[in-house]
Amino acid sequence: IMKLIIDTRSNEKTIIALVVDGKRMEESLQTNHVHSQAVLPLIEKLLKENNFSLKDIKQVEVPVDSGSYTGRRVGAAIATTLGILLNIPVNAMRSPAQIHIPYEKDTWTSLLSCTVT
Repeated sequence: IMKLIIDTRSNEKTIIALVVDGKRMEESLQTNHVHSQAVLPLIEKLLKENNFSLKDIKQVEVPVDSGSYTGRRVGAAIATTLGILLNIPVNAMRSPAQIHIPYEKDTWTSLLSCTVT
């Protein structure tokens, strides 16, 4: 299962990561308060470099517990939009440290169910 992680909590840096079968691939960019302009190009670059497409993403995760209020909202809005468009779940990360470890059972909470029935 491929997971997309969108981390826009820092005012200075945007981090986008893909986790596939426990392997983490990451792109980051010094953004200096312009997350909204950086997230989608970073996602596109990371997917292309690893021969994936948006359709390969099965869930989106976004840390929301600390950091820039506006940055967190940007990340959550983009994650929610992708969840709705791709009909996949969007999860909130509980701890900032979790962005640096692979997915483990019961470490995520549901932010929004975007599946359409």
